[in-house]
Amino acid sequence: MIKRTISTLLLASAMMITIVGCSNSATEEDTTEIEEASDSNSDNTHELTDDAFLYNGNKISILNDAAITLGYLGDYDADRSSTGSDYKNYLFDNGKIDFATNVIDGKEAPVDIGIFSPDIKTSRDVGVGSTKDEITGAYGDPDTKTDDGLIYTIEYQFDTYNITFRFDDTKEKVDMVLYTNSYYHSKTAFS
Repeated sequence: MIKRTISTLLLASAMMITIVGCSNSATEEDTTEIEEASDSNSDNTHELTDDAFLYNGNKISILNDAAITLGYLGDYDADRSSTGSDYKNYLFDNGKIDFATNVIDGKEAPVDIGIFSPDIKTSRDVGVGSTKDEITGAYGDPDTKTDDGLIYTIEYQFDTYNITFRFDDTKEKVDMVLYTNSYYHSKTAFS
């Protein structure tokens, strides 16, 4: 009786291992991308790329998968966030970070990340509270400027993302840094 029970348990265990092993649908490429994203976390800002910033010791990139970014950002404020539709807006750390996603082709994708805290800096060590001279000193002349009397921004456009610096009412200091994923932003319908 004991031999039969042990044999049954061993057979069931072997079948579970086989099923789990065969059901893994991630490709080697997918696994490598996830491992690279995980391995790329560092608390040395000199190792950051322009698409990323450091938050709680994690490298947050607008080019990361939305699920990875949500995991790195931690718990969001459910009372202040809007997650009831395809377009989701997650607020973190008492409004210091605003992460917008959209479901595109059945998958939640990163659209933009807004930073509202002077404690979080870009890879070039500027951010909320920086002056226009500090921004242009770090990034050079902006690709676009917007000044409609109410909002003044300067934007830097890269191949797959943009970084926008919005200035306060006096146009003296940055009050928001916005990282935008160009591809997913272009696929998002804003209404």
